[in-house]
Amino acid sequence: TRGGSFDVKITIPEGFTIYEIAGLAQRELGMDSVSFLQACRDTAILRKYGIDAPSMEGFLFPETYLVPKGISSESLIAIFHHEFRRRWRPEWSARAESLGLTLEQVVTLASIIEAEAHVKDEQGVISSVYHNRLKRGMPLQADPTAAYGLAKINEPVTPEDLRSKTPYNTYIYRGLPPGPICNPGEDAIKAALYPESTDYLYFVSRMDGTHIFSKTLKEHNKAINRVRRLIKVNKAKSKI
Repeated sequence: TRGGSFDVKITIPEGFTIYEIAGLAQRELGMDSVSFLQACRDTAILRKYGIDAPSMEGFLFPETYLVPKGISSESLIAIFHHEFRRRWRPEWSARAESLGLTLEQVVTLASIIEAEAHVKDEQGVISSVYHNRLKRGMPLQADPTAAYGLAKINEPVTPEDLRSKTPYNTYIYRGLPPGPICNPGEDAIKAALYPESTDYLYFVSRMDGTHIFSKTLKEHNKAINRVRRLIKVNKAKSKI
């Protein structure tokens, strides 16, 4: 669409949460961030779009938009969600059904993959870890879910966070959380639907954004120790 004189360009990066989008809307559009978050959780709006989740989190598509200044929260959500529906492919619904997952569950899984994978190439492998864990009835133990339940955005996750009893904490509760934890992009959605075929059940983050994947807890503990040693070496080097 052609931009009008009062149109504003607004970009939602992949992995942004509704909290971050609310801040963006406040900065770029002068929108009240609280009213935007309230609209995202409005049960009437969720019903209107047929979404069975606690909020519009996950269903606002990451993209660059031209929107009129002075737009209402509800209209802004409508634009972002329309793009989500436009990008969702019919074959994805069929694939979700074959996996025994609802649309909401696919987007929830995709959001965790988006939050965990700092390197796009790893999304399919990370997805395989979660699929393997779900099949075995193991808790997902995804740090970003614990952080999201506490509304901690872009803050380090502490051991206390991992013990928090929010419904989103996949260390405490098995299965998928009640809804998405961010707004995943197309690649993360595809990774959730088409995981790589692996036997991995664990992964630990290296310092460069990539991960070491393991099939057993013994392997995983070795990987953790390896990463810890690397961190120590790097800290020592930085002091020289």
